[in-house]
Amino acid sequence: MKKIKLFVELVIKMLLVHKQRTILSILGILFGIAMLVSVNNISRSTMKNTKELLENFGSELIVVEPAKVRVVGKGQTNYVPTLKLNFKDVELMKKNLIYAKHIVPVVNMGSSAIYMGKSTNTTITAATKDIFGMRKLNLLEGRIFTDREAEVGDRKCILGYSVYKALFENERAYGQNIMMQNVFFEVIGVFKEKGKDIAGIDMDNNIYVPINTFKSRIANVEAISAILVEADDSRYIENIKKSITTLLKENHKRVALKEEAFNVFSLREIAKTKTEGLNLVSILSKFASVVTFSIGGLGIFAVMLLSAFERQKEIGIRMAVGATKRDILYQFLGEALFVALIGTILGLIIGIIIFLIFIIFSSLPFTFSILSLIYTTLIGFVLGLSAGIYPAIVASTHPPLKSLR
Repeated sequence: MKKIKLFVELVIKMLLVHKQRTILSILGILFGIAMLVSVNNISRSTMKNTKELLENFGSELIVVEPAKVRVVGKGQTNYVPTLKLNFKDVELMKKNLIYAKHIVPVVNMGSSAIYMGKSTNTTITAATKDIFGMRKLNLLEGRIFTDREAEVGDRKCILGYSVYKALFENERAYGQNIMMQNVFFEVIGVFKEKGKDIAGIDMDNNIYVPINTFKSRIANVEAISAILVEADDSRYIENIKKSITTLLKENHKRVALKEEAFNVFSLREIAKTKTEGLNLVSILSKFASVVTFSIGGLGIFAVMLLSAFERQKEIGIRMAVGATKRDILYQFLGEALFVALIGTILGLIIGIIIFLIFIIFSSLPFTFSILSLIYTTLIGFVLGLSAGIYPAIVASTHPPLKSLR
């Protein structure tokens, strides 16, 4: 034990003789480790967040909506749908899509909502009540529409969480009346906070009304904003998408309809695209870490090799008084490993701190891999060992008499 203590003290003493070289060598390893640890764990947390979003907003959900073209005129830029979806499209899908669990037409309209002098901008979302299960919306208070209310078009509505907070703060909203489009609606429910879905749509700034209520009380429209289709199983998603494309072309055959006139996509596709992007970033970051590691390793190699030539006299004296080649070899290997491990430990600490700061400010779910820390530590150890072997051999094989001249 005493021998080990003396060995460590000697290693530290020798490294402190050349502080600047030692610090630069440590920094090379530190940056590589910190980048590897932080990026790995950030990527892991982001992928976990993508998976949770997919599960929370409907993993088997397919969205059908008109494509929009950019129209510029009179100093304004507008995006106009190239195709108008209609209720006939919905009926055709209900009859022909055998692997679809639910098919819901959706009409969206921007509006203001007013209650007791308070006002907030929101989106009126008119749909059938199946949308609540498809989008996995859970009630904070109240209830959803009854079949009769939806059929006769009663002036009932359910608030998204952001709308509820803006109009009612923490008061009870159930049974109160709000005004939209100069029409009073009774609040029968409030949904729990949901956030943005994987496509970036804010689910909390909506007010939900039955589609028949929208048509009879607000605007008697035939065009619909989107159609939501829920597949029985993710295996049928691609099959359903192809069938939807065929049905839309048949129903709108009076115009030269192209696939670009409408968008048919699933939330799984968005999740896959995001995951692929994250994987690419992760690979590039790991490549950058490898480059940084290599530079750090070369730094240790150069410092130790230079040290081996500069300390020839010291080596000669030690060998002359009884030190063996093995002692010299262990001395230089110990110095290289010490530099690598100090850089690794500091890199781990800084990488974890960067990861925690990112998690706090991004609100991503926390996920951490102890196994990745072990792998990273082993990489630092192997790097230090590899960088120190040749200089240690050079130092230990130098003739002692020649070193003393």
